[in-house]
Amino acid sequence: MEGEPQRELTHLQTLIWTGQHLDPESPVYNTAFRIRIPTAVDPQRFEQAFRYVVSQSTEMRTTIDVRQGLPRPKTIRQPDFEFLHFDFAAHAQPEAEAVAWCASRCRRHLPLDQLLFDTALIKVANDVSVWYICQHHLICDAWSVTQLLRLVDETYRALAEGSDDLPHVEESRDQAVTPSVSSPPSRHVSFYGHRPAQVGSASERVTVVAASDEGGQQLAELASRKEARSFSRDMSRMNVVLTLLFSYLSRVSEGHVFSVGVPFHGRRSAVQQRALGAYVEFCPVTVEVTPEESFLSLLRKVQAATTEFLKLATQGPVASGTNAAFNTICNYIHAGFAD
Repeated sequence: MEGEPQRELTHLQTLIWTGQHLDPESPVYNTAFRIRIPTAVDPQRFEQAFRYVVSQSTEMRTTIDVRQGLPRPKTIRQPDFEFLHFDFAAHAQPEAEAVAWCASRCRRHLPLDQLLFDTALIKVANDVSVWYICQHHLICDAWSVTQLLRLVDETYRALAEGSDDLPHVEESRDQAVTPSVSSPPSRHVSFYGHRPAQVGSASERVTVVAASDEGGQQLAELASRKEARSFSRDMSRMNVVLTLLFSYLSRVSEGHVFSVGVPFHGRRSAVQQRALGAYVEFCPVTVEVTPEESFLSLLRKVQAATTEFLKLATQGPVASGTNAAFNTICNYIHAGFAD
């Protein structure tokens, strides 16, 4: 279809496109969510609400057009896509089957020359539905998904009330170039003095849930102590987690200067916080760990480093070599979904 005037990919989107281009069939950049809706849902109205949001969002109508080997975002004026509907309510284990379907579906490759999302609504009971929404990371980040859910919910409610006052979908992206982020030279982590024998895109995710156990309570208590307090409770807790991570890296790897990539959502204004799209950027937090370091002295170094990080964490392109400064990431996620 005919597209709107060409735009440019951001630095982050270019990195994601390059990674996908190197492994075209990999679903590694699929950002998939299975959202359980514990109330009766009108499937046609829900689809109508979703289609409205798509029609109002440049990001949701974006495909990638490659010309002379270079990627360019292309906006489809009148997108044509399938919204899948399933009714598992009469099945023996409807919710389990819905979970299995979503787990299988999210492994599908999303072609970059087509709309970069896939969605379905699954009824598992008269008063329970599951919404499956999978977007390519080129057009969304975790914060964006929360805003997509909000917009679909607000639109659905307005349609149910017969209102013509549908929510406004923000379109705000500051393309101004921000100062390049630099960090002291840091060697890549070499665990136990050895380089990995093989390097690839596949990795094993190790998840530690400490929110409700004794360890989580101890972390919360430590972050609330006077010497650990920062600008906010979440910042204080992130500093404690980063201190633990730097301590761990110093124990299991060679060297004494470490850089950890920390993402920031890149949404400084209230308008940007309500916008859809991939705004997230990464900046390195660099700390030197000396042999005589105590936990408190290391925490103070981390506090200083993250304060500097906040000064630099503005939305926009960062230096092309920034991501090469680290191969360890600390992603402290505090955003949540509304009802």
